Amino acid sequence: MRKGLEQMDNRELLIELTRMQRRDTFLEHISAIAAIGMFIVMLLVFMVLVPKAVITLREVDRTVKEVNTLAKEAQDSLDGIDVMVGNVDKMVVENTDAVKNSLEQISKVDYVTLNAAIKNLNDTVTPLAEMMRALPFGSRD
Repeated sequence: MRKGLEQMDNRELLIELTRMQRRDTFLEHISAIAAIGMFIVMLLVFMVLVPKAVITLREVDRTVKEVNTLAKEAQDSLDGIDVMVGNVDKMVVENTDAVKNSLEQISKVDYVTLNAAIKNLNDTVTPLAEMMRALPFGSRD
């Protein structure tokens, strides 16, 4: 059975006070060791994680720069395609006009007169060809 503090004499009070101080000191030591342990763990975590975070951020920065470069190149390519499509459109329009002019020229040809000229040429060349065959150096089929 434990006595209350008022009922203890000086010696018992000193013994109780010493016991409580030892217990408090022991708990303070445990608390200090736990705090030092947590500090060491946090220090190790920061030593491992901070460099990895810095490396990751550098990689992200490099990747963003590459993506920006690729996006600029893609935009330049699209601009080039726009110019090329404009040139193709211009070429189609110009060639359409040229084809139209050619068809108009062909439609203006007088085929009756052309056929008559061909017949006249044939009539002129045929006797000449026969005469060449008659010569000794002419072709013999």
